[in-house]
Parts: sequence; structure tokens; C-alpha cells
Amino acid sequence: MFKLLRLFFTVSVISIVVTTALLTLFYRELTIRTTVSLAQASGMALAQTALNSVRPELDDYLATSARVEPREFAAQRLSARLTEVVKELMRDSVGLVVRVNLFDRRGVVIFSTDRDQIGQSHASNAGFLSAIDGRVASNLTYRDIFNRFTNGSQTTNLMEIYVPVRARATQSVDAVFESYTDVSPLVAQNQRAAFIVLTGVGLVLLLLNGVLILVVRRALRIIESQQHSISQRTAALEILSGKMLRGDEMEKKKLAFGLHEGLAQTLATIKMRIEHRLDQFVSSKADDESLASIILVLQGAIKDVQTIATGLRPSSLDELGLLPTIDWFCREFERLQPAIGVKQEISVQEEDVPAPLKIVVYRVIESAFTNIARYENTDKIALALQMEDEVITLAIDDASQDSRYAGTAERDTDSDLQVSFAEAQERTTLSGGTFRITRRKAGGIALRASWAA
Repeated sequence: MFKLLRLFFTVSVISIVVTTALLTLFYRELTIRTTVSLAQASGMALAQTALNSVRPELDDYLATSARVEPREFAAQRLSARLTEVVKELMRDSVGLVVRVNLFDRRGVVIFSTDRDQIGQSHASNAGFLSAIDGRVASNLTYRDIFNRFTNGSQTTNLMEIYVPVRARATQSVDAVFESYTDVSPLVAQNQRAAFIVLTGVGLVLLLLNGVLILVVRRALRIIESQQHSISQRTAALEILSGKMLRGDEMEKKKLAFGLHEGLAQTLATIKMRIEHRLDQFVSSKADDESLASIILVLQGAIKDVQTIATGLRPSSLDELGLLPTIDWFCREFERLQPAIGVKQEISVQEEDVPAPLKIVVYRVIESAFTNIARYENTDKIALALQMEDEVITLAIDDASQDSRYAGTAERDTDSDLQVSFAEAQERTTLSGGTFRITRRKAGGIALRASWAA
């Protein structure tokens, strides 16, 4: 039986794993975007608050910064004031602000909480270039379980934010404020939340999968029970059908024997006695003619009885065997159907065919030939009976090669063929064999019946 439960369990587990992986990726993308939004808002708030606190001094400082050499920025008094303001604001920001830089329009760091950065040029930095054009820029280095071992030089989750600085909203950008925020606490929090959510989802999916497995197991038990019942009924029907076929053949055999050995013999005896008495009546010509006519009638009756008996069951099948009976049938068929020739290819031996199967093979040949002669436009029939690998195969083909004989009429559908040869198919199937009928590409039909020897 098909392993439905195993297949369902395998597919379910794979589906749960794939679903969990997709949900993990979706949740990760969502948390990254949320982290970026929060860090951007925090960085912009920090920049605005810090710069507004020192706005007058900052404006004057920026106005003169163009004339100051990069190495002289570390000595500027604005650095100490801005450092105090920034450090105070860092404590209230979302995430841990680890460094703050202030660039002038040249890209030179004119202020930094890391004094080693002051005086360095970042003119080629993409974030600086974006901010100097008036756009807020950000860059997130996000390190979680998916990329923990990439870029090993960076061990923290840093959010870089570049905010343009203007003296007034309508004026051009005077400087760029950069902040580095450590969002590791947010990442850890997101991972804990993702673990809880995905664990819950996985448990729900596993619970649902367990319920479905129970349902499938219940359904399989019902199906197995129904299949067992159907198998028992089918076996009983096959036994009953086989008994009916055998009973039908036995009745035909008895009737054929009675006609052939009883009535036909009685009529033959009457004919012989009349012929004997006919020789004694020489005095009256009228009586002679009357008795002669009776003999002709008796001869016709005897022939009819023999024909009926042979149609019910050929006596040669029991006396001579299957192969001589097939040969006799083919000769009789050619006599009755002179326009159709029969080609025989029989390679089995008489003892190869089981006794109960002989009458079935004969009946299938008889039915098939009768229907081909009735429904087919053909001039030749090929009959083959062979045995290979303990399988007896009967093949009957419309073997005409003449283009004038196109085989089955176009109006006949496959269903019509099944109906026409239903008797042959039924006998084959009920005797434990397989039956197949197909159309040949060149026209005509091909019948195949096979039985295990």
C-alpha cells in the first residue's frame, strides 16, 4: 500500500521548516527596518538638540573654520562646550551613542568626541556626500546570528547617521553632523522577541501537524478497512463469476453432448432404417419418392443438430484438444467468410494451456472473429498464440495491408469497440486474465488477451 502517512509526515516537516525559515527572514527584515527608523530618529534628535544648544557659537565657528588649518581644530574652545552638551544628550538617546563627529563643508572633522578623529578628512565618504547635498543618510552594520562571522573586524551593531546642518532652513548646508550609535541592545532584544515568536509559531505548526497526522491515520484506517472489504467482495465476485462461467460451459457441454450423442444418433438411426426399408419398396414409385424426401429432411435435421451442438461446445475440444479445434475453427471461418483469410502463428504446446483455460481461449477467438467479420472491413486476420515467461498471450489483429481495407470505420469510437468486444473482454477478465484493445496506426484493431500459466 502507498505510504501516505510517511509522505504526509515528510512533507509536513519540510513545510514547517521552510515556513519557519521564511518567517525568520521576514521578521529579521522587519526588525532591521524598525531599528534603522529608531536610530535615525534618535540621531536626528541628538543632532538638533546638541547643535541648537551651541547654535550661536557654532555659527561663528563655522564662519571662521574655512580659515583654520585641520591640525588647529583640536585647540578650539567649541570642542569642550559641545562635548559637554553631547555627552549629556548621549545618556538620553535610544541606543548607546559611542561617537559624534562634526564635518565642515570640506569634509574635515572639526569636532569629535574621539579627539584622534579631529582634523581628518572624510570628503569621499558616501554618507557625508549625501548629507552635504541636504539629505539625511544612514548606514547600519547589523550583526546577528545570520552574519555573526562576516566582517570580523567589526564586533558591534553600529548605526551611522549623517545629518545636514544649516544656520537657517532656507540656507545651504554649512556642516554635517555624524553620530555612531551602538544598537546591540536593540538587536539582542529583537533576537529574543524573534525567538519567542518563532518558537510559538513552530509549536502551533507542530500541534496542527500532529492533529492532521491523527486525521490522516484515521482516514487511512477507514480506507484500509474499505479496501479490505472491497477486496473480499471482489474475490467473492471473481469466484462466483468463475463458477458461473464453468457452470455455463458445463450446461452447454451437457446440451451439446445430448444433441450430438442423443438426438443426432436417434435421427441417424431413423434415417438408416428408412433407407433400409426404402430398398424393400420397389413396387411403388410414389412411395419411393416419398421415402426419399423424408431421408433428405432427416439429413438436414442431423446436420442442424450437429451444427447446434458444435456451436454450444465443439466435441473436438474434449476429444482432440485446443490446437486442433482452433485449426478447425479457422478453416470453418474461411469457408463461411471467403473474403477473409486467416493467418495462424501458434507456438504453444497443447499441454502448456491449462484445461479450464482451453474453452476460454476458444470462446475469445470465436467472439473476436465473429465481431471482426461483422464490424470490420478487412481481408485478413492474424491469430497468434504463444507462451513467454509463464504467460500465455493471445493476439488477434486486423492484418490487412491493402489500402482498400481501412480497418475500423471512422464512425466507430473507442467506446464502440469496447462494447463490440465486451464478451471477449469479460471472459478474459473473469478467467483471471487481462484484455486490451487498441487501434492500429495503419487502420484496423489489435486485440491482446493474456493469462498467467
